[in-house]
Amino acid sequence: MELKIKHKAKSDSELIIEVMKLDKMGYPNYMQGTFDTIYARFKKNEDSFILAYHENKLVGYLCFFPISDNLLNKIYKDDDMYDTDILPKDIRSYGKEGIYNIFIISIVVHPDYQGSDVIKHIAESFVRKIQIINVCGNSIGKIVANAVSYKGKNFLEKMNFTNKRILNEGYLLYECFIEDLYYLGGEKRYE
Repeated sequence: MELKIKHKAKSDSELIIEVMKLDKMGYPNYMQGTFDTIYARFKKNEDSFILAYHENKLVGYLCFFPISDNLLNKIYKDDDMYDTDILPKDIRSYGKEGIYNIFIISIVVHPDYQGSDVIKHIAESFVRKIQIINVCGNSIGKIVANAVSYKGKNFLEKMNFTNKRILNEGYLLYECFIEDLYYLGGEKRYE
């Protein structure tokens, strides 16, 4: 299967609509953002997606961004963290100073493409992107994510994330430091 990994879409609004369609396949309604909330976060940091396309169709994505210390503390403290809880003020822009903690807000692969190598390509692209961000003068600190499904848990653990605690509804909070980040399955270690 020929897969194209991109970081930008043709248009901002088209991207958000495509992402929302995938979200409906991967998350319950209460965990999905609205067009306005997703778009506002995207406009705060447009370098926040790893997009997987097959034949010009979005078949998977990973969304991540650098977050404020206040949001990081909230993620560690609260038992419920939903998409709509994250406001643009909680998202940082990359610069040249400071430590940037990253939050992976969502990972979705279209049901027809689960079991294929789509997730592997997304994971590899994410690791490369984090490496590039880190060597461009932006020091990456923690990378955190919530697993809300067995597949999400499996994905994070294969990338060497560590479970920090159990959240409401059995969801899990994970963290990883850049020097511990693996490609899926530990095939390559972050260098």
